[in-house]
Amino acid sequence: MLDFIFSIGILLFGFVFIHINKKGQTKQDLIKLKKLWIYHIFFILLFYFYSQSNSADAVGYWRVAKNSTEGGFLFYLFKGSGTSFIYVINYFPAKILGLSFFSGMMFYGLLGFIGFWFFYRVITDLIPYNSKFYKFNLFPLLFFLPNMHFWSAAVGKDTLMFFCIGLFSFSLLKIYKRFPLIIASSFLMYMTRPHVIIILLFSFSLAFLFSRKINNFKKIIFTSLLVGIVIIILPKVLEYVNLEEESTVSDVISRSKSQATHLSGENIGSSIDISSYPYPLKVLSFLFRPLFFDYNGLFSLFSSFENLLLLLLTIRVIRRDFLKSFRNSPVIIKGLTYFLIFGALIFSLSLSNLGIILRMKNMFTPGFLIFILWNLSYQNDNKLHNKIK
Repeated sequence: MLDFIFSIGILLFGFVFIHINKKGQTKQDLIKLKKLWIYHIFFILLFYFYSQSNSADAVGYWRVAKNSTEGGFLFYLFKGSGTSFIYVINYFPAKILGLSFFSGMMFYGLLGFIGFWFFYRVITDLIPYNSKFYKFNLFPLLFFLPNMHFWSAAVGKDTLMFFCIGLFSFSLLKIYKRFPLIIASSFLMYMTRPHVIIILLFSFSLAFLFSRKINNFKKIIFTSLLVGIVIIILPKVLEYVNLEEESTVSDVISRSKSQATHLSGENIGSSIDISSYPYPLKVLSFLFRPLFFDYNGLFSLFSSFENLLLLLLTIRVIRRDFLKSFRNSPVIIKGLTYFLIFGALIFSLSLSNLGIILRMKNMFTPGFLIFILWNLSYQNDNKLHNKIK
């Protein structure tokens, strides 16, 4: 009975959340967000049924927490970041409340949707022009890409990271007012995937440093703050990835190759071996694969359509003066773009399994989409100004 009440409550709360946060949004925005929530619910159900017949980390995250004792909870609590932190989060709803895995899926699915809402607000606040692709408005069409919803609907790290990156980006729209949210999202990311928060903070440090729209005093303050946080948490991150501070570059590369081999096993029925690829091709594989020549079932087919669209839009962006539009972009868009670039450069070293690539790329996909939408908007805005002249 509690599971039923909880799940229905989550379902209704999604609509309530949209309504109570309607300030600054049009009626059309509210309608689109409601459709996005309904669409996201479909992927919560899809992942739930997928997990019942396939090996999925999400099931283990919930089952371990549900079967834990108080001693086990304390062990995971003091063990620190990563998977242990997910067990700690899940302990109260799974063990204390006795909620089912389906209820856990609904809760995490709501977090994933709120992540979409954060990114939606970043776009509506920062990108003035809604570009078209073959007569279709790209926004919010790109927010209905299936992979983002699939990997942000399940119990586990992927959904939590998606939510936190969205919260971090949204909070930067009003830094002083939402500074506690910046700290909270950074802490959650650090506890979930500490190496990723390093990449994110470094990316936004560069964005603040090279922004033309922030005065030098603010640049120094925010850049110093972000770099300081990176320095403080770096030892913990090195410990998390089992690297010592004196590790050489060759050690890092060797570990990356080893991890690539380890991750080349089957996942969602598809695997590619990129260990022998030249580095640029590894990066392109991370960004745009699977494609149709990687076909290995319906999942890879849908992913291929999505990646083809991203590839075509990227080519369209690159053919224009995208460097100029990037230089003139707001600091949040700069930060998310740097985050995408560094994420692709780093993760492409160690990931060879298509399923894992799709999961990990999900953290960077919103930044990818926002980069595309900003560049196309900037190009269209320039066209409009030239016509007026």
